[in-house]
Amino acid sequence: MRVIDANLNRLREGLRVIEDTVRFVYNDGDKTLVLKEFRHTLGEFARELPGGQAALLRARDSAGDIGAMLNTQSEMTRLTCGEILTANFKRAQESARVLEEYAKMFSSAHAAEIKKIRFALYQLERECNPVPGGAAGKEGFSMAELKVLFHVNEPERWPRALVNIGNFIKDVGQGNAKIEVVANGAAVTSYVAGDKLNQEMAGMADLGVKFVACRNALRMHSLEENTLPSFVAVVPAGITEIAKKQAEGYAYIKP
Repeated sequence: MRVIDANLNRLREGLRVIEDTVRFVYNDGDKTLVLKEFRHTLGEFARELPGGQAALLRARDSAGDIGAMLNTQSEMTRLTCGEILTANFKRAQESARVLEEYAKMFSSAHAAEIKKIRFALYQLERECNPVPGGAAGKEGFSMAELKVLFHVNEPERWPRALVNIGNFIKDVGQGNAKIEVVANGAAVTSYVAGDKLNQEMAGMADLGVKFVACRNALRMHSLEENTLPSFVAVVPAGITEIAKKQAEGYAYIKP
């Protein structure tokens, strides 16, 4: 009963945080109603346990809980609504799993209801698409519209540019932003150098980063387009590509 009480509280609390977020930040009435119904289902489960709510209160020992004061650093830090939403989806899903297992000791029907809640939470999380560390749109719910253009025109700027790109991906999460790198001037020569930097570029291309070379710069440095790595696209003029991307809403960064 102590396990059930702790996880009922944890699940209800997580659901309330999610519910208030989709209600007051998303303004989504349909999801708010679904989450409210989940909490009512859990209330019925608590009442129908042997001894009901009174038995749960008797089993509770908050003062003697050895895990009550054990907190990780990440657990005590939230920077965006997206991080709050993600943390509480995970908390609710995990608690639902524990309740589902322990409910089987009393009622297979209630265990099935809690299982439905758990799988519904998986789907709701996907629909809300929270992104930890995000800071665009609705305070980090989705980085899908964040677009960044890195401009490199000198070979010696590549190491810093790749570090910046790597840090950016680490911060926002893989696949959560559109990233393009435009190289013109002498920087295009690094595409065919075949060195460690080139290998780093290939790895970033696998993560979704788009690398672009200016055709005018290639000609100026007597480089054939067919010698470029497969992950590099060619545009007629790098400066025009930069202007187009900025017009499309890309943030311009020149390391």
